Amino acid sequence: MEPIKNILFSTTRQWNPGDEFILMGILNLMRSVDGNFNPVIFNRNPEIQRRNSNMCFNFQIDISRMRVKRLKSGSYDNSFKEKFLNERFIDLAVFAGTPEWGSPRLKIMYEYIQRYSIPVVYLGIGLGDSKFDVSQLNDTYRSVLKKAKLITVRDRLCAAVLSQFNPVFLPCPALLSASRDSEKNITQVKKVGLIYSSDKSIKYNKVDQKTHSFTMDLYRRFLEKYANQFDIEFICHYVDELPEICKDFDSVRYHYSYDASQYLGIYNKFDLVIGTRVHGMGIAASMGIPGIYIQHDVRADTCEGFCTEIIKADSAFEDIFKIFDLKLRQVSQINKEILEYKTKAFQKYQDLLRPILKAI
Repeated sequence: MEPIKNILFSTTRQWNPGDEFILMGILNLMRSVDGNFNPVIFNRNPEIQRRNSNMCFNFQIDISRMRVKRLKSGSYDNSFKEKFLNERFIDLAVFAGTPEWGSPRLKIMYEYIQRYSIPVVYLGIGLGDSKFDVSQLNDTYRSVLKKAKLITVRDRLCAAVLSQFNPVFLPCPALLSASRDSEKNITQVKKVGLIYSSDKSIKYNKVDQKTHSFTMDLYRRFLEKYANQFDIEFICHYVDELPEICKDFDSVRYHYSYDASQYLGIYNKFDLVIGTRVHGMGIAASMGIPGIYIQHDVRADTCEGFCTEIIKADSAFEDIFKIFDLKLRQVSQINKEILEYKTKAFQKYQDLLRPILKAI
């Protein structure tokens, strides 16, 4: 009987749901090629990887014994951890769909890959910093990158930076997060989702104050103009946004869940979405839902891989409304084009991964 392989995925849990949308897409893809594997995660959540984020240990006081116990963050998390550096049990490592493939929080995972010469693939990775250079990576990270079995990139910046490794240009795997059963046939826009983002949340889960102000003004104007024509509701991705949306808007209906998998059902309610969340656009596109992305950092290129309309956070509202009205008229065609594009991307990924998974 063929043994079941253990595949290690870099992701986060309970941090940024976009990372979990990416993982959903990767799992859908890899199971379509070879479902005979056990998924193991390396949880790069900053709360878990404190040591490698240049943060200190947690300290816990045991009052009954009057002594201090030093606990490594993440010791009890159900994910790959430092103690496994002496245990060879992983067959393939996967970095996917994020600029954080070079993050210091991945130090343990990279050391493990190098120590045991674990085959590795990078799928739909991107960059979040226009000044990034491969020379900034340490020797271990560069060594693993050079030996990768496959590198696909999701944006032009990453393609240019990694050009020496001949990467393949493919969309972020968040595009694959929904199954075929969840794909929508949209002939008319009835329900619009506005993705809420706060400027008072945690770093990497917030937008700057200028973007927040622009987006809130846009949403208020949008509600004034279209509230009588469409069912309009909000989507929050991060718990810190819940008290803030209550301050910014009175009596609006909004959706949130601690469980990233629930966002398939949340986004599926809508026929078109608008907002600043890159992977909100990704999970929407995975169901064929058109999106309008409000650009606020260098990751906007990623949204091109979701067939998303990209607007700048200083655009005239009337210009944005013209774009929205055009989407309304073309929604059926756009819906079909997104799903056709997704199918082609899925097949391309399958063709690239099939020989790699067969060989491990």
